[in-house]
Amino acid sequence: MAKNSNNYWAYGLIMIIFGLIVLLNRTGILKHVPYGGYLITTGSFFMIAGIVMLLTKSEKTNGIMLTTIGVILNADIFFGWIHSYSMLIMPIVLLLLGIVLIIRSK
Repeated sequence: MAKNSNNYWAYGLIMIIFGLIVLLNRTGILKHVPYGGYLITTGSFFMIAGIVMLLTKSEKTNGIMLTTIGVILNADIFFGWIHSYSMLIMPIVLLLLGIVLIIRSK
């Protein structure tokens, strides 16, 4: 039972944060927040979900994976030199992760 309530807590917190970000974006308030435009990207949603899972769940694997995907999707923001390669990194990482998961399943 404790494990289930831990899941509800993490997922509920993620939904509240996503809802708040979307609400702030739709009302135009996010435009006035410094770097607020970066909060409404797919990569940011992955990072937020990963960070919440890292902070609230005892099993850290999903949190690490989601945070890593978020950082990769926002690679051009974090690492300016990688801007020209950022469109290729995500598909390559997904392919490699898929191959690793298939190999480990055998």
